[in-house]
Amino acid sequence: MGKITATVLSTLFVIGVSAGAMAQGMSPGSSSSMPGSNSSSGAAMPSTGSESAAPATIGTPTQVRSKLEASGYTSVTGIKKSADGWMANAKKDGKSVRVAIDQQGNIETR
Repeated sequence: MGKITATVLSTLFVIGVSAGAMAQGMSPGSSSSMPGSNSSSGAAMPSTGSESAAPATIGTPTQVRSKLEASGYTSVTGIKKSADGWMANAKKDGKSVRVAIDQQGNIETR
């Protein structure tokens, strides 16, 4: 057997053993081992706070309305795209207000 053939066979053996070892560590029914999950019990591990999540963006009138309503605004009308995000008319605590909402969802009453 040549040196190249022996090297290829050794590499394939190591890959096969590694794949088998990884498969044994997975719980039945799981298709992958995700960071932050405990594959033996299916329970999620606590967050370490080091994960970076992409900031939520407000990109549609429906998202604007949902964000404003979740923040206590009612009667949301006149949603228009602006240079900085969105503008809308709404009511807060019974008063009519004009609100600006930026792409990250920050709300400002004007």
